Amino acid sequence: MSATRTIAIAKRIVSQFLHDRRTIGLLVVVPVVLLTLLGLLFRSDTPPLPLAVADEDRGATNQTGTISLAKMLTESLERNKDLSIVKLDRAALAGQVKDGKVKGGVVFGPDFSRKILAHEQPAIQIVLEGSNPAVSGSVATALARALREAIPALLTGVAGPANPVGSITADPFKLDPDYIYGNESFDQLDYFAPVAIGFFAFFFVFLLSSVSFLRERSQGTLERLMASPVSRAEIALGYMLGFSLFAIAQGVVLLLFAVFVIHIHYTGSLLIVFIVEIVLTVGAVNLGIFLSTFTRNELQVLQFIPMVIVPQGLLSGMFWPVGDMPVLLKEIAYVMPLTYANFALRDVMVKGLGLAEPQVLFDLAILVAFATLMLAFGALTLRRQVA
Repeated sequence: MSATRTIAIAKRIVSQFLHDRRTIGLLVVVPVVLLTLLGLLFRSDTPPLPLAVADEDRGATNQTGTISLAKMLTESLERNKDLSIVKLDRAALAGQVKDGKVKGGVVFGPDFSRKILAHEQPAIQIVLEGSNPAVSGSVATALARALREAIPALLTGVAGPANPVGSITADPFKLDPDYIYGNESFDQLDYFAPVAIGFFAFFFVFLLSSVSFLRERSQGTLERLMASPVSRAEIALGYMLGFSLFAIAQGVVLLLFAVFVIHIHYTGSLLIVFIVEIVLTVGAVNLGIFLSTFTRNELQVLQFIPMVIVPQGLLSGMFWPVGDMPVLLKEIAYVMPLTYANFALRDVMVKGLGLAEPQVLFDLAILVAFATLMLAFGALTLRRQVA
């Protein structure tokens, strides 16, 4: 083995990398950007959690007079710096949770104080929106912690000469989660499946179309088409339709496998889910065709994955609610097509909404606009594809 020849080969590889700015950027800049996104997501300051309280407690009478334990707990929640409490009635509370104006709600029943003093351990109803498990889990955890932390104050407030601390138990109540969307048959996979279906469809279709279109260019097929009387728009549309057939087939397989093999629970129309998925994959096809303009080989296509796909996975609401992100990241998320696909798929599969709902139509319109825009960009850059 010759050390000289080995070092010569290593020098050639280093020289190639140094002259490939895109690869250097992939190795240095892109990981830094992605780590910055993670840092902002994990370590950004979170505002107080907006919650609503419905106090229906009629209080209870003992030797010291009439007391309301629900009122004591509400005051304790109001003093918690991590929470922002608004007082509502039960109907208004459910409406604001459903509309997203508050993240969750607490309902104290009419006999709350009486049952505690009678050692009956009443339930505190925790109202959650339910369409996003990350939000529901964080809200339920924060409420449970805040209510448990308020127990010592509750014991102290009830204590007195005629009503010692021991007159109520150290665990005086239980928590009863109530979800507006979903039910007891829904598990974590059911809530995560809608966004997973959208992400996988978008990712693999983008990869298929960009690599396939690059191959068409490198083999000279695109150049021969450009020399024919066929217009650029016709070429772009023809490629889109051809690739989209495979994209749609993949979407059908993903959806049917999720529903009939993995047994994902859903409440809305699978036809609407399929429509959203088709529009998303068509947009991914056109995006792949457009971005292949800037590639010369399959390795450069793969370099677009951490730049285009990974940020959408982080910022589109798959793991973190878009509404809870820092302002800068939220603005970036709202220009990503996968964000609107996730909104629509969750609205249909978890909430059971249909095309008559404005939010579903809006999300679908954004996806159509994205697909159309990428088709136009792909047609405009066909000349560069041949060059």
